[in-house]
This record gives sequence, C-alpha cells and structure tokens, in this order.
Amino acid sequence: MDTITDRAQALLQERLGSIRDLEKYAQEASSARDALRAAESKLADAWTAATKAGWTVDELRKLGIEQPGSRRGGRPRTAASRRGSATKKRDVSTKKRDASTEREPAQAASAPVADDAESSAQ
Repeated sequence: MDTITDRAQALLQERLGSIRDLEKYAQEASSARDALRAAESKLADAWTAATKAGWTVDELRKLGIEQPGSRRGGRPRTAASRRGSATKKRDVSTKKRDASTEREPAQAASAPVADDAESSAQ
C-alpha cells in the first residue's frame, strides 16, 4: 500500500526531472551566448584587419560577408539614465521658455511711452 509520503515522493521526482532539463538547457543557452559573443568579437577583429589591408566595405559585402555590428565602448546606458537625461532636457527647455516669457513684459515696460501732456499738446 502506497503511503501519502511515497506518492508525494513520486510527484516530486517528476517535478525534479523537469527542473533538471531546465537547468541543462539554461546552461546550454548560456554557453551558446558566450560562444556567440566570442565569435562576433573575432569577426569584428577580422573585419577591421581586412579593411586595414585595403578591402572596402562594398567589396567585402559583394563577397557575401556581413559587416559586424559596431562596438560601443563604455558602460551600457540603463533606462533610468536615459530618462534622467530627458528630464534634464525638459527642465532646461522649460527654464528657457519661462525666461522668454519673463522678458516680454519687461521689454514692453522699457519701451518709450509718450507723456499725456506731450501727446495732447501736439
């Protein structure tokens, strides 16, 4: 007779089997990503060497060789830093707009105004 513990153990074994597969394929995917990054780096180095040797981009493309993506140096930007930049730009444009609205009344006030006595005397 199966006990509850035996049945639970059987269910856990089935679940553990799926986790083992998940672990295996996650590791394979990680290894493949690492291999892809290494291959892309070697391709970029070879592309640079070919162009320095005198091959043009058009010639390499005609040979069927894809130009590798550009390498960007430095730390990748995060979404938060991009939002921060946009906010700063908005703040600057708002300040400029506010400054231009403040100047308009001041310019009007500094314009020469004819005295009422002078205008009526004419």
